[in-house]
Amino acid sequence: MAGRNPRRAFGSVRRPPSGRWQARYYDLQGRPHTGPATFATKTDANRYLATVEADLTWGAWNNPRLGKTTFRAWVERWQQTTTNLRPTTRSLYGYLLGRFLLPTFGEVPLACIDVMAVRTWLAELHDAGKVSATTIAKAYRLLGRILGAAVEAGYLPASPCVIKGAGVEHAPEMQVATPGQVRALADAVPPRYRAMILVAAYGGCGGASWSACGCATSTCCTAPSGSPSRPARSMAPSWSDRSRARLAGAP
Repeated sequence: MAGRNPRRAFGSVRRPPSGRWQARYYDLQGRPHTGPATFATKTDANRYLATVEADLTWGAWNNPRLGKTTFRAWVERWQQTTTNLRPTTRSLYGYLLGRFLLPTFGEVPLACIDVMAVRTWLAELHDAGKVSATTIAKAYRLLGRILGAAVEAGYLPASPCVIKGAGVEHAPEMQVATPGQVRALADAVPPRYRAMILVAAYGGCGGASWSACGCATSTCCTAPSGSPSRPARSMAPSWSDRSRARLAGAP
């Protein structure tokens, strides 16, 4: 009949006694599913089915039942697959899970761990100030690895661990002595150590270690026993431009 809405080719909707609309459909394996919630109107229910159909077509659909798996239950399954970990790594993962991840996410369904939940968890750890930023970064990377495996297994459509820089460990800035401090140190030590202090400070890290132990000259290495002595090539690295620049402040 003209003007009548055509029957849907994907899924179906029905109106139970509650008065709200319910959507039902089959996945690509023929397994039945019911929408996670009811809808106020039939149009809303059909719109949900259209979204599910598009996700199935483009391979973006995830089984909502798997998303109800708690983080703790998934971790137990995931741990059974991590057979290639070194003992030290396994011990570290156990510590990070027990102290930082399971207390917060243990009973939370995977589908409920979103970006804001991860951001809130990170903010609370940093604000508490009880652990170092390096430890927090390690815990975040482990969370990302666990949830990434959930994505691969079809439990999640995408990982919420997308916070830029959250898993980067920042090394503390190296403190370098000023020319005045180097001069004061050189004046404070016995005279025979003064040259060693100056070379170590202004000769570059690689060259300093060799110069300090007297191995920077071509005569520091001797030939094997029974062979004529010959000069050895200097093992001290050449100065870099940075070393030359630092030397400008030498006494």
